[in-house]
Order: sequence, then C-alpha cells, then structure tokens
Amino acid sequence: MKKELCITSDFYDDLLWSGRILSEGQIDDMMRYSSSIGATRFEWVLDTLWTLYESGTPMGFDLLQVACEAAHRHGMRFDVVYKPFEGGLSAALPHSFPHADGDRIVKNENGLLFNVRRFVADHPEFRIARRKGDGEDPGGNLAEIRLVKSGEGELLFSPDDISFWHSETNGNFVRYEGKLETSITKEWRLGYPYDDKLCTLLHFKGFDLPQSARFLEVRCAKLNGDGSFSNHIESFRHFQCG
Repeated sequence: MKKELCITSDFYDDLLWSGRILSEGQIDDMMRYSSSIGATRFEWVLDTLWTLYESGTPMGFDLLQVACEAAHRHGMRFDVVYKPFEGGLSAALPHSFPHADGDRIVKNENGLLFNVRRFVADHPEFRIARRKGDGEDPGGNLAEIRLVKSGEGELLFSPDDISFWHSETNGNFVRYEGKLETSITKEWRLGYPYDDKLCTLLHFKGFDLPQSARFLEVRCAKLNGDGSFSNHIESFRHFQCG
C-alpha cells in the first residue's frame, strides 16, 4: 500500500500561535518547506466564521488563492477542508450570565458559548457528544463541585480559601455554610487543541443546597496579581482555578 504524507494547516489557529499576519512570501515558504520534507498533499482548513477570506481584510490578498497557487507551485495537491459548524471554545460566559431566549448561544458544560453561528445555536441536536448523555440535564441536586487547574502544578491556595454562594435570582448571594468534604486529585483532561494534559483537581463534596437555589458563585479569599478567582464576567473560565 502506497503511503502519502499530508500536511494540515488550520490557518486561523496558526496565526494565533505565531502572533502575526503572514505575507504571501511566508505562505510560499510554508509550502516550499512542506514539499521539501516529502509532503504531496496539503489540507487547508477553511472556516468562514473568521473574516480572513473576505475582501478588505488585513491580509491584503486573496488568501485561499495564494495558498492554492503556492502549493501547486511546489508540486503538491491542495485540498480545502470546510468546517461548517465550528464555534468558539475558549471564550465562554458563566451559565448564570443573563441572556434572552433566542440569543445566539450554545449551552454546554463549560458555560455559554457565544461565538457560534446562528444555525449551530438554533440546532443543538447536531452537537456531537463525547459520551452518551453529554449536554443533557442529569436531574437531581448538586452534590459535588470540581475546580480544575490547567496543569499539574500545586494549587496556590487552600480549600479553606474557597467559599460558595447561592442565590434564587442571580443577585443577593448568600454564603453556603454546610460542611463539605475536600480532596485533591490528579486527572487527565482534554487539552485543546493539541493534546491532553494532567491537571490538578480540587473536589468539594457533600452539598445540600436549598431547592430554591438556582445560581451558584465561587469565590476565593486569596488574591493574586489578577485579582480574586471567581466566576464573575471578568473571569470567563468558569470554575477553573490557577
């Protein structure tokens, strides 16, 4: 069986990682290098959620045409992979953030994703679940909260620094005074976009919240240079600690 080396570029993510806009010459260099290591096919991920392919963009040229011509110039087949349903993954608002029915959002376990297309927001049934039941309300009462550190380093605060506040109306929060069991574990978690990573988790078990509690806020008494850890709008990474 004949094998083929194919190189894939999600160009928008490449720009984010490089921190600059590439010129036509740099795109040609990218194709020349790909060909020099034996690639015979180049896959270009196209997502029109971003404005890179519209006229008048900072690119200053027809991006797709330039990439296609460069690949052909260096002897490679050029394919475009179109992603019609991609939405923002890193930017999410807390579940408790006020919004109106019909807003262009997707609700998932990370919070409210607002950087999505209207079609995706209107058809949640097309969402791909990692496990059966993902995205569905499990019912019952909240029993445990896990705060996930993005990495396996030690926490910069103790469980005693964390407090939980609940409310019926997303205002006038009352501190939860019940006794909780705490523990710290290490678990492998999804590390988008490239690989999984070992993370430190802080567990709080044994909640017995009142039935009227609809909103929950997490606060940390210890401050750092960026202020207190919380799930306020200033901290879009819901229930994540550093």
